[in-house]
Amino acid sequence: MTDSALRIKNPSVTLYAFHLCQDLSQEPGKFRQDADQLWQHCAQLSEPLAIPDLKSLPEKLQSPPSQTAIASRYIELLPDHGRLTYTAPLQIEGSALTVEVYPVKIHDTYALDLTLYYQNVTVPASQFSRLNPQGCLLASNIQPSLGQTLVLYGEPVGTPEEDRKLADACVDAFFQGTDQKPELSASGHLFGSPIFAYDNGKEKPTEQCHLLVWLNRHPETLNLVEKTSLSLFNLLCCRSKILFAYDQARWCYRQTRGLYGQLEEEVKGFKELPRDPETRLEQLKQKLTEMPLKTFDYAGYLRDMEDHKTAIATNASN
Repeated sequence: MTDSALRIKNPSVTLYAFHLCQDLSQEPGKFRQDADQLWQHCAQLSEPLAIPDLKSLPEKLQSPPSQTAIASRYIELLPDHGRLTYTAPLQIEGSALTVEVYPVKIHDTYALDLTLYYQNVTVPASQFSRLNPQGCLLASNIQPSLGQTLVLYGEPVGTPEEDRKLADACVDAFFQGTDQKPELSASGHLFGSPIFAYDNGKEKPTEQCHLLVWLNRHPETLNLVEKTSLSLFNLLCCRSKILFAYDQARWCYRQTRGLYGQLEEEVKGFKELPRDPETRLEQLKQKLTEMPLKTFDYAGYLRDMEDHKTAIATNASN
């Protein structure tokens, strides 16, 4: 079967994006200067998705209670059921595109669940391009500081033997017109249905492209997805925070190595000070002025590395 003949029923894509809104250096209740960047970029999707009302998303969000800003595990940022639903005029075979927005705060992180889907329609896999107009859902546009995961979902029409080819076709269509397409990195089954993982191998969270293609082939898959949706949301958040901490720890390590080399040279310099008392004293003063600054920086990077190690362990256990 050719790629153009591969078909999928009820296609959808969910964007899970994560952005750090607080850090430990700030007072409780205070937010980072760029905390609302995720919501601003989500609002900008109003143009490619042709949903003018989405522009006002930041104004609709509720501020988390300041007294629980750090401690609260999970806070919905919209009233009622915490979700907004829009109908976009991007139709496929008479089926309208539905867009659901679910913004929350998980600990110190703003998290976005943005789902686009078509119902009661069977289309070629190539139509997944309609779920990412102008590449609007890619990390280069959303720019979440902790990274994001995209989940392409649908019900395959062909045989199980065609699932890998169908998954590849969905990814090809989704990234049509971009140079950011990831490569297959793993495959398996989740809740009885095949799932394929794609990645671009980048370490920096803002440059990563992590994508899952989940093909519903089991009668209980959808039911289990609905029951565990919040757990999956939290799991992907922890994953992003682990990768972010790892990237930050590697940066600190590189800085530490550079400073270590400089400090070693300074120590050697003490042994090579001139014997003339006046010159010796002058050079000693200069070294004693420079070394503490480098030592403080070195100690700071070591402390940060330990903090990142703790963050990785904490999120791994979550």
